[in-house]
Parts: sequence; C-alpha cells; structure tokens
Amino acid sequence: MENTNKLHYLRDPDYIKYNESFESTAVFIVRDVCTSVDTSGYWIDIITAPNTPKQDKFGNILWDFQFIIFDLFPRTMKPDYTHSRSDEEDKYITWHTARNDIDKQKNKGVVGIRYCIEPILYDKNKGKTRKKTVFWNKTFNRAVPEKWKNSSCEYRTIDVPLTPNWKYSIKSVKKQSIADEKQFLVKKYHLVHENNAWYSDRENSHKHLIFKDSFFERSDVIGLLFRINKLCMAKVKYFRANINKFEPLKYNYKNGFIRVQLWDSDFLRHRASGFILDYRYLQTITVYEDFVSLCNELEAFEAQ
Repeated sequence: MENTNKLHYLRDPDYIKYNESFESTAVFIVRDVCTSVDTSGYWIDIITAPNTPKQDKFGNILWDFQFIIFDLFPRTMKPDYTHSRSDEEDKYITWHTARNDIDKQKNKGVVGIRYCIEPILYDKNKGKTRKKTVFWNKTFNRAVPEKWKNSSCEYRTIDVPLTPNWKYSIKSVKKQSIADEKQFLVKKYHLVHENNAWYSDRENSHKHLIFKDSFFERSDVIGLLFRINKLCMAKVKYFRANINKFEPLKYNYKNGFIRVQLWDSDFLRHRASGFILDYRYLQTITVYEDFVSLCNELEAFEAQ
C-alpha cells in the first residue's frame, strides 16, 4: 500500500474525479440499493452508465441513470487500513485497492460477471405535505410576512410540500451474456438480417454483406466488431489475445472519452501507455510489418 500513502485522498486527482462523477453514485446503487445482486466479496467495476445530471434546489447533483452495466471481480487483494486516520481515508484505501486488484485481474485475462440494472430516481416525498401556520393576506390571497400586517390579514394553517427526498429504486436486473452483446452490436450498426446473413444498408451507401449467420453464431464480439470495421484477421488475433490490456472507449462531446462495453466502442485505450487507438486508424495499417511495429511499441510500455 505504499502508493496509497503517497497519494493522499485529498490530493489524488483520480479519486477526486471519481467522487465528483456519476461513477461513485453508480457504485453506491449497485452495492447498497440493488439487493438482488450479491456483491459481497466482489469489487464493482462500472462499465457504462448513461445518465442525465440534474440539480436539486440546494444545488446538489442528482444522477438520473438510464441503466448501469457493471462487472463483478473477486476480491483477491485486501485493503490495508493500518495507517488510516479517518473513515474518509478508509474509503480512499478501499477504492485504491479495488482499482489495483481489478486492473491486475484484467491483465491476467480474468473476465468479470456482468450485469445490467435499471435504476429509478424518485422523490420519496412527492405529493406529501406538512401543516404550516402562516400570515395570510385575504386581499391578495397569499401568505405574506407578518410585518405586512393590516386589517385584511389573518393567521391560517396551510399544507406545504415536503422538501424533496431523492432516492433510488431498481426497476430491473439482468445478467448479461455474449449473445446479448452480439444483438446490441448489430443494433448499433443498424445491420439488416435477411437470407441467413447480416447486411449493411445505410442511406447514401450500397447494400453489402457483413457476415453470414454461421459466422455470427461462432464468432465472439471482437470478431464481429472487427469484421464490421473491416479489420484484418491479424488484428483480430492480436487484440483477441490482448484485449484485457485495453480499455474500450467511445467519445462523448460533453464528457470526452468514456468507458463503454466492447460492442459499443469506437476506440481502444492501451492501459500501459495511455495511447488511444481509433478503429479507423487501424484500418489504415495495411502492411503487416507496420502492425507488428505498433504491437512491439505497445508491448515495450507493458515491460516497464
């Protein structure tokens, strides 16, 4: 835990960003609200969680999620709280340990157990009121400050809405499979299924075959994704063998690069170097030796 001691939670930019982002709320929902998924003994790795941020009347951010997709990884490392001085520091040590443990497992090829949940943000006090005695002006038919007292005023007891109490509940929980991700993939690219095959038939382009049903059934997600993006078999083999060394991303104009599931990705970030590879860039590498050179460059960072 030497790195934890050096990077105190008040100064660690990654931890500060985590706490200020939707990710910390998503972890809370998975761990404490979604009781139908047993997360004891597991780390929670948020894959994607599209949301609409809102503000309450006090300026607090409320994350209204469409859904949350996450992986569960077994806890193979234990947090060391020996030098902790507060509950907040305990949280930081736990987060730091989880991040390291998950990364090490991914680099070894461990695949997490994946779920998709639909949280609902709701106001527990919606429609509830409390009694309040106010100074009422009968002429203007409204409550007024008592200093405005005159002959048209009187005390009245009225019903006023309770302060909103925002909570989360869970609408649905689904354990995801590779078959689900394949269906998400063909929907993303608007592929059309006919005559035992999948076709691209987009506006302003010619209809053309992407793959047949036999290939769709026997291939994994990366095989389908790379076929759609016209990437050669050498690239499929390399990234299939090393995919845990990369982080799938897509670009959001508000939030920049965001983590997503592999089927929804447009980029791969190499964990060791931080380099971001665009599938369109990989298309431009047509000489085998150039691709080998790229792989060697990435692997040099892994050896450091």
